[in-house]
Amino acid sequence: MKWKIKEKAPDDFLKRFPEFTPLVAQLLYNRGLISQKQIDEFFNPDYSQDFHDPYLLKGMKKAVNRIRQALKKGEKITIYGDFDADGVCATTILFSTLKELGAKNLDAYIPDREKESHGLNEKAIRELRARGTKLIIVVDCGSTDFNEVDLAKSLGIDMVITDHHTLAEKLPRALAVINPLQKGDKYPFKDLSGAGVAFKLASALLSAHGEEFFQKWLLDLVALATVVDVMPIVGENRTLVKYGLGVLAQTRRVGLRELMRIGGVEPKVIQASFNGEPPATNLNVTTLGFVLGPRLNVASRMDHANTAFHLLIARDRKEAESLAKLLNEKNTERQNLTAAIMKEVERRIEGNPEKKNSKLIFESSPDWPVGLVGLAASKAVDKYCRPTMIGCEMDDLIHVSCRSIPEFDLMEAIRIAASENLLDDYGGHKGG
Repeated sequence: MKWKIKEKAPDDFLKRFPEFTPLVAQLLYNRGLISQKQIDEFFNPDYSQDFHDPYLLKGMKKAVNRIRQALKKGEKITIYGDFDADGVCATTILFSTLKELGAKNLDAYIPDREKESHGLNEKAIRELRARGTKLIIVVDCGSTDFNEVDLAKSLGIDMVITDHHTLAEKLPRALAVINPLQKGDKYPFKDLSGAGVAFKLASALLSAHGEEFFQKWLLDLVALATVVDVMPIVGENRTLVKYGLGVLAQTRRVGLRELMRIGGVEPKVIQASFNGEPPATNLNVTTLGFVLGPRLNVASRMDHANTAFHLLIARDRKEAESLAKLLNEKNTERQNLTAAIMKEVERRIEGNPEKKNSKLIFESSPDWPVGLVGLAASKAVDKYCRPTMIGCEMDDLIHVSCRSIPEFDLMEAIRIAASENLLDDYGGHKGG
């Protein structure tokens, strides 16, 4: 093991913040928290101060106007979401918001992870057109789906894309693209989750209709998605997660209550909020990342993400209890299968000197479920500390999930490979 020690915090930084011990000051510096504002946000999240204006996001005004028009005319609106926990939470956020705003002609579409893969696909768009959809709001995907966006346009469907994934050099020709990473975007915080971006659109819509109160009841899902999608818990994300934990402890979502119950969590508010500060609870990021997140993610990994979506929008306790129980059982099955994949990966690496000394891990098998290869890749990175690609062989393609180490920008390598036509499709973001 070769240790890389972070550079020592400059003396002037230590002098500017004498209230912290040298150790705490060094940790703050290591996290990139070097201004008073950043440090205040970290230690004392304040929703009224840290929540940025949604209209700073490029494309927001155009998106809000089109959605309001669709609501007024009663047009068919479809929320098209990704199948992971971030995508399911993002789908639920906008579905719940539009329902709150009186949408009568609304549905959601989440693709099958194994049969349709990530992002938009032409078959789904044609199916939605046949159902009468006039407006598709895409969440947590779509930023590189050029052909699919063009198809929707040719079929008379307007499309609003909300996403946080890495962009190509150009944008899809959607009616509006909301992604803080796009060129010319003035939004000050660039590390929102997909659900975080969807929440910004929901906030703008609720504000336009004078329904701001409903906004905070969405924060349980924003917090959950932010942690599970491994977004950095700093800046605005830290505020969203902190307040989201307070909402989760009092959640109106019977599905989340049942999922916590079956996971052995009894949410409690230890100290109520009196002056706008987040309420103190017995919940934390472990609750989100290791109790709720895996059970939501297992829906698409072992079956279909619709199970998780229906859990989150459930109103009947018995239905929610049944769905939570099913997800819990699938999660246990998932743990056993992932362990078996990882055991085989270890056998291949340890038994082959060339692979053992390689700077990159690439392993695949037709027997490994496409929904589990990402989990195995994460475990392999943790164990071997090198960029890893684990894939499921399907016909003439290998569906690969990639994970990397901070020292190697795997997304840039993937973009280069895509530019040379070596990939059929790709997507993702740093950390995911």
